[in-house]
Amino acid sequence: MIDRIKNDTNVFNVIFNSVLNKQKPSHAYLFELYNEDSYSDVYKFIKMLLCPERDKNFISNVCSKCSTCRNIDENNCLDLKIILPCNGLIKKEDILNVQKFFATKSLNNEIRVYLIRDCDKMNASAANSLLKFLEEPNENVVAILTTYNIEKVLSTIISRCQMIRIGKKSYLEKSTVDNLYESINNGVIEKDTFKSLFDDSFKFIDFLNKNGTLTIVYLNELWGNHFVIKNSGNDSFKLDNKILLDIMICFYYDILKLKTNYNDDLYFFTKIDKLKEISINLTIDKILNILYILFKAKENFDYNVNLNLFLDKLIIDVSEGLEK
Repeated sequence: MIDRIKNDTNVFNVIFNSVLNKQKPSHAYLFELYNEDSYSDVYKFIKMLLCPERDKNFISNVCSKCSTCRNIDENNCLDLKIILPCNGLIKKEDILNVQKFFATKSLNNEIRVYLIRDCDKMNASAANSLLKFLEEPNENVVAILTTYNIEKVLSTIISRCQMIRIGKKSYLEKSTVDNLYESINNGVIEKDTFKSLFDDSFKFIDFLNKNGTLTIVYLNELWGNHFVIKNSGNDSFKLDNKILLDIMICFYYDILKLKTNYNDDLYFFTKIDKLKEISINLTIDKILNILYILFKAKENFDYNVNLNLFLDKLIIDVSEGLEK
């Protein structure tokens, strides 16, 4: 498999294989798009999930010729439900209809998908109904949400989805902090606070790459301030750790881009020397493994009560990924 990935410089394919090739797919994905052409990649991803003829060892090689793929192209696939805004709005009834549609199990126990296009156009009732659906997902049902306006999507919905960004967006004229603040913060915290959090996150990532599991010994020194509950009865301390995971995902995603000769659109462009330094000792397989570890950690974050134990495990898992 690795030789085939090395010959494919399309980051889209590489990332999607890392998402899908490990185990079963996540229950929900949120695609941030930058142009209408990006939808061809969204539908390609749907084919990756549903195509019965796909190459099991290299999932992005869907056939595009079988009846399932043809039905997806013709908007006539029984395992795919598509929700579009009507008069610029997605209503609660639309989400309830989706829930009803997937209330029963598939006869052949295969994956089924629902696509909500322009999910930022859900009204409050629809968004709340979707949240309940995402919190208790049906077996073998995968949600795919798309948006051009990520800042208008509820943070609670974002936190329950695996984020994938598709399309060109120039980061070259902005600092790394500006790039990340716009892309992952979603206006949740002030920019000065985010910059401080980024500085701590970058020190943590740099130390982890150099020292592996020894990072556990220095965890309080590197990240101790982010274990403290800042406001009584407030979960803002958890937000710091969620943002750390997002920053780490963006960091290793950039390294993957360097490895696949796709250097035009980096979040960490202003720190490209550090990216190159770290990428020297990483193979594509290692980077994919680390990204998978980080995606799973983010997916399971809300189920972890003890942040120290959560980060200890994350450090061990990423260190093992760096060494394999």
